[in-house]
Amino acid sequence: MNGEIINRISLFLRLIRIDNLLFLSYLQFSIYWLVYKQQISGISHSGNLNDIFPIWIFPTFFIMALGNLINDFFDFKGDIINNKRPSGKGEISKKEILTLVYILSGLVITSIVISQNYIPRAFEIYGIISICIFAYSKWLKCIPLLGNLLIALLCSIAVLFPIMFTYEIYSSSLQPFIAGFIYFVFIITLIREIVKDLEDMKGDKATHCKTLPIRIGEKTTKIIALIITVSSLIMATFWATFFEMPLVVSIFILTVLPLIYVSFQFSQSNNFFEISRTLKMIMLSSSLLIFIFHYSS
Repeated sequence: MNGEIINRISLFLRLIRIDNLLFLSYLQFSIYWLVYKQQISGISHSGNLNDIFPIWIFPTFFIMALGNLINDFFDFKGDIINNKRPSGKGEISKKEILTLVYILSGLVITSIVISQNYIPRAFEIYGIISICIFAYSKWLKCIPLLGNLLIALLCSIAVLFPIMFTYEIYSSSLQPFIAGFIYFVFIITLIREIVKDLEDMKGDKATHCKTLPIRIGEKTTKIIALIITVSSLIMATFWATFFEMPLVVSIFILTVLPLIYVSFQFSQSNNFFEISRTLKMIMLSSSLLIFIFHYSS
C-alpha cells in the first residue's frame, strides 16, 4: 500500500516536472537573495520584504505545475507516440491528468487570492500568465517559434518577479547583471524549446502539430538554433565587459565555453535529448554567477 502511494506521488512529481519547477524557484530565490544582500532600496506592498517572498513564489510554482499538466492533457497522443513522460508510457490516463488539473487549479486560485493581500494587481498579473500558458498548450504550441518565444518570455518574467514585486534597482553594477542574466534565461529557454520540438518531431507530425521543424525541416531548424546559440555566446562575451575580472572569467567558464560546446553539438549531432540536457546543465551552472557577482562586487 505504502509502495503504491509513493509510486503515485513520484508519478505526479514527474508529470509536473518537479525538477524544472524547483530550479525556477531556486532562481527566483537567488535573485531575491542577491538584491536583498546588495542592500537595494526596497518597496513592498506589505512594508516587510521578508514577508513578501514566500507569497509570490507559490502562485508561480502552482501555475507552472498546472501548465505542465494542461500541456500533458492536450499532448496526450503525441507523448504516447514519442514515448515521453508518464502519460506517454501508459503510467497514467488522460482522465487522471484531468483530475489533477482540477486539484491544481484550486491551489492556483487559492495562492493567487492569498497573494492579492500582498502584491498589487496579483489577479491581473497571474491571470494573464495563466491564460498565456493555457493558450500555449491549446493553440500556440503548434505555431512555429511563437510558442517557443512565449515560454521563454514567461520563464524570464518569472525569474524577474522578485524585482517586479519588491524592488527598484538603483545600483549601476546590479542593473547590467540582472539584465544580462534574464536575457540568458530567455535565450537558453528558447533554444531548449526549439530542441524539444526537434526531439518531438515524430509525435508532432502524427498529431498535425506544425512546429518549426515540421514546417521548415530538421536541418534548417538546427541551423536556426545554431545561429541563436552563437549569437547568445557573442552577447555573453559583450555582457562580461561590464564587470571586474573574477566575474568576467566566471562568465566565460560558465556560459561562453559551454555555449561553444552546444554549438559543436548542433553541428555534429542529432541527439537532441543530449543537447537539451547540456542546455539544462548550462542553466544550472550559470546560476552560480548570481553568487559570484555578489561576493566579487
